[in-house]
Amino acid sequence: MRSLFNWRRRAPDPVTPDDLTRDDLTPAERDAARAKAERDIAEREAASRRVAGGGWRDAYDRGRRDERARKPGFSLVSAVVLMAAVIGGGAIFLAAREGSFTAGGEVVDHQLTTAADKAKAPLRGAADKAGDALENAGQNLKQKAGATDQGQQQADNQ
Repeated sequence: MRSLFNWRRRAPDPVTPDDLTRDDLTPAERDAARAKAERDIAEREAASRRVAGGGWRDAYDRGRRDERARKPGFSLVSAVVLMAAVIGGGAIFLAAREGSFTAGGEVVDHQLTTAADKAKAPLRGAADKAGDALENAGQNLKQKAGATDQGQQQADNQ
């Protein structure tokens, strides 16, 4: 994988026109040197276009995506810690308002008892109604069973 900063590394200087006009080079060597020089120039231009044409922006966006993937979201542990902080803050507020932690605790106990009583009342009513309904259903079954037994005994007697 190529580094983002590869373009900063200086490539060897391309062959200068003076090198191409030397007398000791054969025509094949001269053509190879010319091709190498043109290739080096093309690579430098391509590298500068990559950086100027959004290479930095792509690298920045890729880094942000990687960091976002690395960080966990809001978890259950975070929710528990948040709830503990809210409860602790409420306890400190009540202690400050009532003058002491003891008085604040009494307020909390009284409110919890009141809320529990309010929640129990409908449940007790529903339980009483369900118990009455079961008792009535049992009596109805006994009456039907008794009526059926009497009818069967009369049929047996005849």
